[in-house]
This record gives sequence, C-alpha cells and structure tokens, in this order.
Amino acid sequence: MDPNETLEDLREYARLVAGEVPGAAEEWGDTVAELFLALDEWLSRGGFPPRAWDVRRTVHE
Repeated sequence: MDPNETLEDLREYARLVAGEVPGAAEEWGDTVAELFLALDEWLSRGGFPPRAWDVRRTVHE
C-alpha cells in the first residue's frame, strides 16, 4: 500500500462526496470507505504516514 497515493485518492473522493459533483456520494461512497479503512489499517500497524501528514518530514525539508 502506498499511503501517499491513498491519501490523494481519499482527498479526491472526499471532495466528490462532499458535494462538489452532484451524485458522487452514491457512486464513490464505498470507495472512500474502503480507502479510509486501508489507510487506517496501514497506520495502525505502524506504517509510515503520507508525506502530507508527516510533520517531521515537512519541517525538515
């Protein structure tokens, strides 16, 4: 699993589900849920966070 790619996908689908695209909630809701659960499992098992969430990395770059 690539947490960076998953986060990008989650953000994209969340925008769709949040109403920026009519009817997207029905179409993408399951995908958002699946991606969220995959990312949660990854992080819960000690996987590294997506770059955008890694405060240590962004502070030092």
